[in-house]
Amino acid sequence: MQFKSRRLITKTLTALAGVTLLLGGLSSALAQDVKRAKLGHSFADSHPRAVAMKQFAANVATATGGKVVIEVFGNATLGGEDKMLIALQSGTQDLYMGALAPISARKKEMQIFDFPFIFGSDAEAAFVLDGPVGRKMLDGLSDMNIQGLVWAGGAFRNMSNSKRPLAAMADMKGLKVRVMQSPMALASFNAMGMNAVPMAFPEVYPALETRTLDGYEHPVVDMYANKMFEVQKFLTITNHVYTPVALLASKKWWSTLTGEQQKAIEKVAVETRAFQRSQEIKDAGEVVSQLKAKGMSVTEMPAAELEKIRVAVQPVIDKNVETIGTAFSQSFYGELARFRSGKR
Repeated sequence: MQFKSRRLITKTLTALAGVTLLLGGLSSALAQDVKRAKLGHSFADSHPRAVAMKQFAANVATATGGKVVIEVFGNATLGGEDKMLIALQSGTQDLYMGALAPISARKKEMQIFDFPFIFGSDAEAAFVLDGPVGRKMLDGLSDMNIQGLVWAGGAFRNMSNSKRPLAAMADMKGLKVRVMQSPMALASFNAMGMNAVPMAFPEVYPALETRTLDGYEHPVVDMYANKMFEVQKFLTITNHVYTPVALLASKKWWSTLTGEQQKAIEKVAVETRAFQRSQEIKDAGEVVSQLKAKGMSVTEMPAAELEKIRVAVQPVIDKNVETIGTAFSQSFYGELARFRSGKR
């Protein structure tokens, strides 16, 4: 009787071990079925873009039933925008949200966003970016192993410096300013009389702090989020360039998703775009008074002086229309004309 009991216990333990092994295998299979991703951007945690990306990650997890899990790395933790875009192409980074200026030498049509005064409002920019021209630009990244999801947001850029208020174009002369790593941006600011220096964004604050640079140009929300009021005294509202940011995926990671997961992520990306844009516009309307409270002197460039800037940079624009493609430029400007005519 005792022998039978021992044999029964042995059988039971063997069966339990088998169940444990099976459950462990199922657990491992389920864990492997979860698609994990790293999303990188360069914005401070308080920035509306950083908030939007956290919401994007949370909503993707919900929309895919927990099958796609995105970890967000902000504050340029994964490197500057140029480094992250390289990592995206190689597949060592899965998702990216930011400007595309670092790849504009290779994708020349992206340089159109450096044309001064091309957009007159946020609504104009959204119309073109969300339309066929904007979609074609994102799809054109495919040969770089990048899946373009959406143009996620954008903002008008303004000038700041530590030397003097800018009340005229002549006041810009000789200022050493950081510009985005784009040939068009470099040429435009040199045409305005400034000494333009292309520089990755993580290097900008220390360069301003040590006065290696006199100033830089950026949306006001970014200036506040990055505490530029600590190293910059004068802000001049120029709204000279509208810089969009895009949400992109590595083709390597994207190809591991099911068709259903891809559609779910695309839907969440569109929803997040609407949230991000609305927050950016709201914050831009409020942050100038906060910069003043932090000690910055804020002025607006007079309309007559802005016109002088337009005239100064027009030869650069004319030259670069050919560089980025006449047909593309015509289609881009055609979309703008369609918006302005009300034929939407």
